[in-house]
Amino acid sequence: MLLVYGHHKVKDYDQWRPLFDSDEARRNQYGIKTLRVMNRLDDPNDIHLSFAIESVEKFNECISSTDIGDIMEKAGVLEKPTFIFLKDQGA
Repeated sequence: MLLVYGHHKVKDYDQWRPLFDSDEARRNQYGIKTLRVMNRLDDPNDIHLSFAIESVEKFNECISSTDIGDIMEKAGVLEKPTFIFLKDQGA
């Protein structure tokens, strides 16, 4: 299984979360399944995400689509997200 770990900061978690959730169907079209949404205990606006993905190429296509910038701006994302691609090797 291919996984992605992502991180970025937002202005306000409570503003960001509904917009993130409303984008789930679009992510699913690219074979992206949200596994976890986390934030730091000492900073709820420091967002950490994990996704299961079908392919790195489809993930990159999703995050480079023309509408993602508008979605991120409306959601209050403060910085370009960083992503790490991982392969699950099992327990």
